[in-house]
Amino acid sequence: MVFRHVILLVLLWSSAGISAAQTFTNEPERLHIFPDRTIDILNMSLADYNGDGRLDMYHAGRLYRQAEDGTFSDFLTRSEILNDGSEIQGGVFGDADHDGRLDLLVLKAGSGSRVYRNRTGEKFDQANNRHNIHFRTDLKGAFWRDVNLDGALDLIGAAASGSTPVFLGSASGTFSEAGVTMSAQTTPPTCGLAFSDYDRDGDADIYSTNCRAANNLLNFDRLAGSFVDVAGVNGVDSQQSSQSAIWFDYDNDGWEDLLVVNQKTDFQTGYNLLYHNDAGQGFTDMAQEAGIAGVKGLGSGPAAVADFDNDGWQDVYLPVLTRGKLFHNNGNGTFDERWDTTVAHDSVYNSVAVGDLNEDGWMDIVIPQKLVTAILINDGGDNHWVKFSFRDGPLNRFGVGVIVRVRANGNEQMRVISAGTGAGNQNDELRAHFGLGSATQVDRLAIEWPDGTQETYFNLTPNTHHTFVKGVGPNQQPGLFSQTNPPDGGFIDLSEPIVRFNWETSQDDDLIRYTVDITGPGVKLSFPERNSPFLDLDTGFLPENAIYEWSVTATDGYSVRTSGDIRTFTFGQPDVASLTLRRPTIFDFSLPRIYSGISEFADFDADGDLDLLIGGNSENGPVLQLFETLDEPRPLGPGERDGAFIFKRLFKAEIIPVLVSRPSADWADLDLDGNLDLILSGIPTNSDEPITAVYENQEGILIARNIVGVPGVWGGNIRAGDVDSDGDTDLLVVGAGKITSPLQPISRVYLNQGDLRFEEGPTGLPGIVFGDAAWADVDGDGDLDVALTGDRGNGNLHSGVYINEGASFRLHPFELPNLVSGSVAWGDVDGDLDVDLLITGGILGPGLLHGFTGLYINEVGTFVKHPFQFDGVIAGTGILGDYDGDGDLEVFVIGARTPNGEQIGRLYRNVNNQFIAELDLKGLMYASASFGDYNQDGDADLIISGIDDEGEPWVLFYINQAIPEHLPQE
Repeated sequence: MVFRHVILLVLLWSSAGISAAQTFTNEPERLHIFPDRTIDILNMSLADYNGDGRLDMYHAGRLYRQAEDGTFSDFLTRSEILNDGSEIQGGVFGDADHDGRLDLLVLKAGSGSRVYRNRTGEKFDQANNRHNIHFRTDLKGAFWRDVNLDGALDLIGAAASGSTPVFLGSASGTFSEAGVTMSAQTTPPTCGLAFSDYDRDGDADIYSTNCRAANNLLNFDRLAGSFVDVAGVNGVDSQQSSQSAIWFDYDNDGWEDLLVVNQKTDFQTGYNLLYHNDAGQGFTDMAQEAGIAGVKGLGSGPAAVADFDNDGWQDVYLPVLTRGKLFHNNGNGTFDERWDTTVAHDSVYNSVAVGDLNEDGWMDIVIPQKLVTAILINDGGDNHWVKFSFRDGPLNRFGVGVIVRVRANGNEQMRVISAGTGAGNQNDELRAHFGLGSATQVDRLAIEWPDGTQETYFNLTPNTHHTFVKGVGPNQQPGLFSQTNPPDGGFIDLSEPIVRFNWETSQDDDLIRYTVDITGPGVKLSFPERNSPFLDLDTGFLPENAIYEWSVTATDGYSVRTSGDIRTFTFGQPDVASLTLRRPTIFDFSLPRIYSGISEFADFDADGDLDLLIGGNSENGPVLQLFETLDEPRPLGPGERDGAFIFKRLFKAEIIPVLVSRPSADWADLDLDGNLDLILSGIPTNSDEPITAVYENQEGILIARNIVGVPGVWGGNIRAGDVDSDGDTDLLVVGAGKITSPLQPISRVYLNQGDLRFEEGPTGLPGIVFGDAAWADVDGDGDLDVALTGDRGNGNLHSGVYINEGASFRLHPFELPNLVSGSVAWGDVDGDLDVDLLITGGILGPGLLHGFTGLYINEVGTFVKHPFQFDGVIAGTGILGDYDGDGDLEVFVIGARTPNGEQIGRLYRNVNNQFIAELDLKGLMYASASFGDYNQDGDADLIISGIDDEGEPWVLFYINQAIPEHLPQE
């Protein structure tokens, strides 16, 4: 049931006389979808992330975009923000790449925080590696600010460990970590940070609230380029259970004061602290005198500051226990508690954010809760107000750090443009809001830009939103506009050679340039610097039968405005699968040429596309390299010279695991931190013993870690899976334990004990070498079974399916041909929801070894060999994948017919569980192959490696054209 209620008023006597509290109306029905009740909401952020002039909201599980009618819809999934869930601490918006669009840092417990780059105003790309921002610890909060005064925004995090990460920005958009060298450490456990130039020396200082330890005040020493803790000498080193802090000038004397919000503990009171800034010469706690100390036996929740009644003095919203209370600033150094919101919080730690949601000049309050989020809309009044936005140079588009002072009717106020509080939440502070009381004009506006430049303006109009550009003066932001064609949900026939995009003109005194962004399956097109409100696009750049989204942004060179719409259109029939098998395109990514190796796809950097680990032997010795898939803007070509498409290119990552020959590898989250770790085995170049190594993934950086209890192997395989159904990842290790004879073949399962320690698990698997193994739930009982093939030693070939019976594995009675130098792969080929088995390898026959390929269909506990005669291969592999995108699995085999015979690479298309040899690729021996939709366009791409019949190693990357895509001309 949607409901609505008015916050009741209480008339209170104060030293300023009798006055009524500001009123608010709770309008929870503005949310079209309520928060996810399974996720704790620890913090809330408000910002206009899509540039349509309306505040949007972010908290764990939701990215609310505000519509023109003031309602909010969840766009989290549509925005392509992937890193979300139960461990999210909050988010902070800031312009990391200097393009005028607000990017989002998602704060996560552990080491999982992510920077998402705002690509179009609506779509985001994970960009930790792009910006070289990698958090090694959990974050309680963060903010953007130019710490070292070089003009570029830096990123500072609040870590519970006290190891404050400071990422210094640069003109190139990359960051470098300098927290240690800048002595930015705080006393753990740290709950939050707050920034201010409290001593007005031109740089920003940090106050740290440390929960159960003495708080820090880190003063920045510009000459040394580092921080010094001066909390003790300034009298602000409280050891109460401080949760958060806010800098604000509560008495309008031009110096920022400090409100410290405390919790009650067994040994300490719940009183808050209000440190009056004594003109930069120390602080005096005035909380009791000001009437804002709270209740001795009750802790306070997160606070928010704003001039809610627009009288020219900043008020404080401060929850006490589970009720939100507003403390009205009387203008004489005291506060009165004016009302109880009657909106119960889920807990005292519940978040709050303030901002002008409906753009009426009156600050509203949002309290996100699992049950029903409170959206307290300020009912307004007779007082006047004014708002300001600022545009600094190209490295600080939103003017973060600008100090703005306003004088009206003799009352002078100050604000600081901020991006994040350092405590996990974000208020509407990228704009400066001032209440003016009865004043009918702003007598004086003084702007102090971050580099110290000062500008002054006089006699400004109230009740409006002004924008000022450094060195230019007042500037009108581009006007609102809408998209007109194609209509939302419109249909474009495949026969159309051109699609025209139209939008309204954005009104502005300056020259307006438009950018059109089009996104679809595997497609990212961008057309910047458009002079006119239309675009004609050749439909040849759009794969057929797909749904696309398009948006438009306008800029006057200072501010960016979006149309406020995300419109969709269909090109062809998106519910019709593409059934035309098109020959793939070989693309040269400058990959190393290898044989007897691996090619493993995995999204190791968690940005939504597949990266590639490739390794093996080469003409110059062992090779092992990791390639990261990143966006690369490429021009569309003649006739579309002002447009670009985003091509997914493989770039060599600066991550080099130990070099091994005859490698095997797998990706799995061994430490349950949400990141894929790398498990690797093989023969190292500097040892005569095989190894098994683990590389822990710390937000896209692989760190070598000791693994205990798992032997080194080569000539086999490693596969990760939860064999004992306890929620963590175990290992299946197959191969030779020795390099020289006797090779000591093994096939063992190792159970994860935590902290990269493993113990041997179920027994009963025969040791093999020169083969392969893979596991799957063969019998549908919920645990993992194993198929393997290879040499048990001294030419004793073996293949079998082994059923997991808890403490041991039992050989399935169905007999498979005994093979060597082959592969096994599981997949549901016939679409009956159980797994079938593809097996390849060398089989003994009249002509000694010759290649074999067999597909075995799982039929309720037994296996039946598929009658189709696939080409047999040895010294190669067979893999399964949906190559043509029709929902069933194709078979691809690569290898040699005999040890010295013809080499083949062949794709067999699955048509109603029958197969057609439909695509021949280059044949290779000692081959590997992998399917993976590396560019996320909906079809499976293919990489193969090996040696051809002339002894030359190859690596070929085939980009699938089942869904046609535009490729760069190399």
